[in-house]
Amino acid sequence: LRVAKLSKVQALSLVSKLDYEAEIKEKFLQQLEQNLYERYVSFASNPLLLTILLLTYDQYADIPEKMHLFYQECFNTLYSRHDASKGGFKRVNLTKLPLDDFSQLLSHMSAASYFQQKRSFSTEELLGIIKDASEADDFQVDPECYKNDLIEALCLLVQDGLEYIYSHRSFQEYFTAKYISNLE
Repeated sequence: LRVAKLSKVQALSLVSKLDYEAEIKEKFLQQLEQNLYERYVSFASNPLLLTILLLTYDQYADIPEKMHLFYQECFNTLYSRHDASKGGFKRVNLTKLPLDDFSQLLSHMSAASYFQQKRSFSTEELLGIIKDASEADDFQVDPECYKNDLIEALCLLVQDGLEYIYSHRSFQEYFTAKYISNLE
């Protein structure tokens, strides 16, 4: 089964029903109506990613035109600001990695999987990729904890049956590009 894409009308309806600060939500709805839906249709047509758009908009009062800035802001929002809007609820970051180290490790594992042409992973494959990337980057991290952070704390990976996939393929592509750009 696959989640059907939200139409613009459905996306607007979903956002209007979210329990979120009214002023921010109203401004976001205006932007979504005007051009945001069309500009980011692959995000705006997915309920989870639409919510990430709203959270990012709330943090930065805009969605950047440049895609690399957009993805960086999405990651920053998911990593550290996501739960600020939830009345004190704080997701547990099991790995306790600082944002830059978490991003570096994610970039490495994304590149490794991308170059292996892997879009979905069994538990063993995912843990192996995380383990290899963390050892190469010299991070002391439990692969199981990092996997859980990617799924539970950041929502960048989702479980699809017995496999794990990126919540949006473009996250894998963005972090792969980031890894390549940081090669010395």
